[in-house]
Amino acid sequence: MSAKNPMDLGRKGWELTVYCFVTYFFGFAACGTMNMLAVQLHAELGWSLTSLYSFQTIGGILCVIAYYVLGVLYNKGRINIRRGILICGVVSAILIAIWSFCGSLGVVIFVVIASVTYLFVQTWGRFFNDNHVANWFPTKKGIVMGWTTIGLPVGSSLGVRIYLWMYAATGGYEACYILFCVIFAILAVWGYISFRAYPEELGHFPDNDRSMTKEKARALLDEGRRYAEASPWTSSRILRTWQVWVLGLGIAFMEFYACIINQMMPNLLSLGYNEGEAANMMLLATLGAGVCSILWGLLDHKIGPRKVILLVFVVAMGGSIARFTGLPVGIGLSMACLGAVLGGGPNLTVSIVSTLWGRYDFKNVFGTILAIGTCFAAFGVIIHSAVAEAAGYGVAYLVQGAGCLIGFVLIGFFTKDDFVKKCEAGFGAQKDGARGSAS
Repeated sequence: MSAKNPMDLGRKGWELTVYCFVTYFFGFAACGTMNMLAVQLHAELGWSLTSLYSFQTIGGILCVIAYYVLGVLYNKGRINIRRGILICGVVSAILIAIWSFCGSLGVVIFVVIASVTYLFVQTWGRFFNDNHVANWFPTKKGIVMGWTTIGLPVGSSLGVRIYLWMYAATGGYEACYILFCVIFAILAVWGYISFRAYPEELGHFPDNDRSMTKEKARALLDEGRRYAEASPWTSSRILRTWQVWVLGLGIAFMEFYACIINQMMPNLLSLGYNEGEAANMMLLATLGAGVCSILWGLLDHKIGPRKVILLVFVVAMGGSIARFTGLPVGIGLSMACLGAVLGGGPNLTVSIVSTLWGRYDFKNVFGTILAIGTCFAAFGVIIHSAVAEAAGYGVAYLVQGAGCLIGFVLIGFFTKDDFVKKCEAGFGAQKDGARGSAS
């Protein structure tokens, strides 16, 4: 029953799910405060909004390098998830504390600090925690990622609220970032102490499948690890496989669209809403994203991630057209559509890679796919900002929607469910059953 019920994750499995959710929430809440901090620094110091928002583009480019290098090192056993979580958490805590005196740093130094903060926060959640989820839930990863990634959109929105509350209470933004520093440090220690890379290492079961004994589960894990050491999916083969690039680029357009949330405050302020109204609209959109995250996860569990990704692209294109109209009803609809995309993008990346490659090849491929997607998506923030400054946010939304149309074509027509097996046949690889027995 545990293996088939998507909500039966076990006590430890639910703890990991909550941990990943909280990590996503506070990580994106901290970075999401730039929505208000940038506006304030622009008004008080004259710093360019485009320069300030470029921290995500710069940080995204750094993430591309980090994801690929970490993926290679992780495959070779040179790094592990526990140490990665501890390092990312501690460094993120130190860096976010520096934000508390950003006004005295100068715009260039602060953008560099913010970019590196983004690198470590993203790597913490999107590389180490997502690998955790794939290892612990080989067949339930869709619904688990649906729960964990609620923290991404809700954190991005409530980060603005936390900022406004703390600023009103203390008269400055310093206390807000000290609070995030303390939270990051606590999360780093929690992740390091409580979890291991695989549930079997703590006496638990993948997918909480208690139909097997602990000894059998550990034997299957050992078998899978032996397979992984001789996997046909080497780094060079991954990079030479064109379908990998198509999949990575297709996913990138989904994240390219989702970056709109990071400039939602100036977007809404440009329409005449005040700060409180804009923050409330962001909150409603991201709460909707939380609901959609679960719905997409359940749908993923039933029909598979590829079909769900195509549905997400359709919703995104509809939202782009709605925002371009500039009508109040169109703006409301665009917010709902953005929430739906935010609720699906991050979890579907993990799910489709895990579904296509299985539990033990996942770590071989995920870092590369994530790097490809992040490389292209990294420019979404700066492109959105530049187009908005030149032609308005309505046109900027159309640009994001056009990207989603390209992504729809790439995933819908060039990424087939059986391409991994066909590639392995081309490699001359004969599976020993490790994928089937463990994924």
